[in-house]
Amino acid sequence: MTHIDEAPLIKDFSRLWTDLSEHYVEELGQLAYRPIPTPEEIAKSQNELLQILQGK
Repeated sequence: MTHIDEAPLIKDFSRLWTDLSEHYVEELGQLAYRPIPTPEEIAKSQNELLQILQGK
């Protein structure tokens, strides 16, 4: 069984999010019925979650 710390979005979130955020804005923005969170808001929330999971 793989530990959550080995998941790409956990191990290398910053790099992956930089690559994915443009697609997130373009594609989800077109499908959403209301404004979506900005890439910066998503990154901030993800980093907060990572800190909680790491016990910091």
